[in-house]
Amino acid sequence: MLTLRQEQVDALAADLRRRVLDGIATMLAGSWMPERPLQEAKDMLRRFVAVGAARAESYGLVTERQIARYVNLMVVMGPRFDLQPWAQNVLTNPADEGEVKIEMLCKSAVGILQDAERE
Repeated sequence: MLTLRQEQVDALAADLRRRVLDGIATMLAGSWMPERPLQEAKDMLRRFVAVGAARAESYGLVTERQIARYVNLMVVMGPRFDLQPWAQNVLTNPADEGEVKIEMLCKSAVGILQDAERE
């Protein structure tokens, strides 16, 4: 039987996290910074994505999809959108799971953007 030491488990987890965050940075770079060379855009976005991932996780958003959507909301709605009352109502509700929270956040953001477009 194969036994992993805790430091090996930690190293594997850190590598997985780095790859997930790098994938999110790549996606954002292609979507939001297409005029820049991919590597340059990814380098610029890595810190932003890491900060966003930490904030997403603090609200119980833990899957790659949930974190990616949260970071996209940071781009669209502003980097501190989570402090807005509409977002706080969703993010701080302990009764909702991560997937419910991110769906509600995205629907609320679309509504806010549509209302702003009509004005």
